[in-house]
Amino acid sequence: MEAAPPFPVVTGQRQLAAIMFTDVVGYSAQMHDEELATLNRVERDLASMRRTVENRSGSVIKMTGDGLLIQFGSAVEAVACALEIQRTFHSRLEAGVISSPLRHRIGIHLGDVFVSQGDVMGDGVNIAARLVAVAPPGGIVISHMIYEVVKNKLPLHTVRLGPQQLKNIKAAVSAYKVLLESPELTNATATATPPPAPAATTAMAPAPATVGRGGSRLPKLAVLVLLVAGLAVAGRYFFQQYLAHQEDLESSQSAQAALGARLKNPGAATATEPPAATTEDFAALVTATPARLQAAGANAATIKSATTAADLLLVWLTDELARYTKDRPLAVASLGDPSFQGARVFTDASHDLYFAEGGAFRRRTWAELKEPVQAAIIVSVLRQASPPAGPELRRGAEAFAYLHGLPQMTAALGR
Repeated sequence: MEAAPPFPVVTGQRQLAAIMFTDVVGYSAQMHDEELATLNRVERDLASMRRTVENRSGSVIKMTGDGLLIQFGSAVEAVACALEIQRTFHSRLEAGVISSPLRHRIGIHLGDVFVSQGDVMGDGVNIAARLVAVAPPGGIVISHMIYEVVKNKLPLHTVRLGPQQLKNIKAAVSAYKVLLESPELTNATATATPPPAPAATTAMAPAPATVGRGGSRLPKLAVLVLLVAGLAVAGRYFFQQYLAHQEDLESSQSAQAALGARLKNPGAATATEPPAATTEDFAALVTATPARLQAAGANAATIKSATTAADLLLVWLTDELARYTKDRPLAVASLGDPSFQGARVFTDASHDLYFAEGGAFRRRTWAELKEPVQAAIIVSVLRQASPPAGPELRRGAEAFAYLHGLPQMTAALGR
């Protein structure tokens, strides 16, 4: 069920709106290699995006295969939401909380759209969809109209990309790449200029020739020939880049039907789904030896299924840990380790963890923690979750215990 718009949406009429599109980089290739795992990862990430969109007063209009079509009543909220989404995914990647991350792209445009029967249409929508192809993996691209609205309202760092000739859009659209963090001082001047031309172009542009009185006109002609050749090389380079972006977008859209069917009917099996991988009892398989190191009893399909289940759990865990603060920390279960007695944990905005010991605090990233410590935190959050964690999250915890050889974690989950 799509989120109800938090602002009035007048159907059957034109209105000004900020439109956001998202997609997954290399989605078709990943679907070809790992269909079921890719579908689960997309579903995991889109659920995270929806939560952020709702918190930013946006409305998810519909799923577009591997991405979302989102409408905002405010351009400022749209850009702030995009930054929060990409920074969250980036921080999870840096912290190592998910082993198989996807790279998402976001395009945003402010335009006049037609709203009818729960859908939005028009050039404003089409331009936003095409801007996605211009965005780099894990990046955001906004149109000039969005930029003019938000440039003085958000602490924004951008790179001007210049006019972009988008597919099926007659007029070129000026665009900006939004940086997730502030650039270094040495690169600050680059934020107001377009990206440099390829090296081949600059190499072919010789210094202007000087011709004395009565001198030959040949040097000037040579300069002109080389300059034209350099411009041809540059044009071919940018055209190839444009075609590559369009090919990536079209290949992504071609696989939308498969993902839509999967999410609408999650219980339906496909011909490529390994049946054994979805029915393994991870709690029964766990030993003191991590699954990846077991000489026998750990096949590739089981490990892949366990990794997917554990990834879904860890994404949920990241959001749950954000509820615990310095004033309201998480009481960590000991799992039989006396050194954990009375341990308290809370997080900050960057998802780093703080361990409270007496009056002191130790800061750690998730990746720095030993696996038994991670297990203790997972069990503690599951026990205190409100509403209670569902069977999929419990299955993810059992998969984590199986992958890392933690029978004490499985025993704690059984209580």
